Amino acid sequence: MKGYLDFDKIRELSGRDGESGAIHRQIIKLQEEVGETSAAYLAYVGAGNASATSLNKDDLRMELLEEVLDTMIVGADLVNALSVPGDEKEVKDLADRKLLKWSSKLSNIEARKREARMMEFIK
Repeated sequence: MKGYLDFDKIRELSGRDGESGAIHRQIIKLQEEVGETSAAYLAYVGAGNASATSLNKDDLRMELLEEVLDTMIVGADLVNALSVPGDEKEVKDLADRKLLKWSSKLSNIEARKREARMMEFIK
């Protein structure tokens, strides 16, 4: 995914709407984008009334991708609003720790799956 988002451009645009200090508005905007992502996903999988759309599967996939990217951009804008100007290391270190934690969780899940396969094999 490296290179999908231009974080420098997001940083440049952050706060240009005159609401850089309005964290609560950005959080509400993030929630709105997550809701739109959820709605796009439901349409993509044909759940509920979402199946009434006239879009084809590829159009629905692109709509979902667009909503996910909107969510990521708003999230990155919020990170910019919450971070100390000029201290990218603070955010980078925190992001690295979060990725390490996620990686560890995935490793644990994979280990449990291997263990379950071994137990099935032994039976």
